[in-house]
Amino acid sequence: MQILKNRQLTEDTWKTLSTDDALTDGDIIVPFSRWMNEKDAFGSHSGKLGVSISSDTNIDEVVENLSNFDLVSMTFPKYTDGTCFSYGFLLRERHNFKGELRATGDVFRDQFAYLERCGFDAIQLDDETALEIGKKSFDDISMVYQASADKAEPFYRVR
Repeated sequence: MQILKNRQLTEDTWKTLSTDDALTDGDIIVPFSRWMNEKDAFGSHSGKLGVSISSDTNIDEVVENLSNFDLVSMTFPKYTDGTCFSYGFLLRERHNFKGELRATGDVFRDQFAYLERCGFDAIQLDDETALEIGKKSFDDISMVYQASADKAEPFYRVR
């Protein structure tokens, strides 16, 4: 499966596990609730570790354990729920998370540039054609009005 990472289509090297899947070697993404329940089992895992969260996840618990993760995947339950935009910005700006921030779920082309502005560097969709078409959307907006995680110069400072 391909993902859009740093504005480029690339092959996804991570394996996403459910709460019932057996642990495997390599880079894995597990539900945050599973990681909380099985922390000790992940201590001996060979490979990178990522967790998946959604808008109803307690972000404070994620932050307390952030140093354990190389990736945080955020599932947008519906396009009108912007909680994960805020989560991404908080993890990048306030908590200095340097790993991959991945958006999944009900995300569409018009949101790609804003995801990047909030600190996301990867987008995973079921429809890879939508990713190919959507990667052009990053250049749809040439000027921004507010500062954000992408460090773009706001319009009022450019004038």
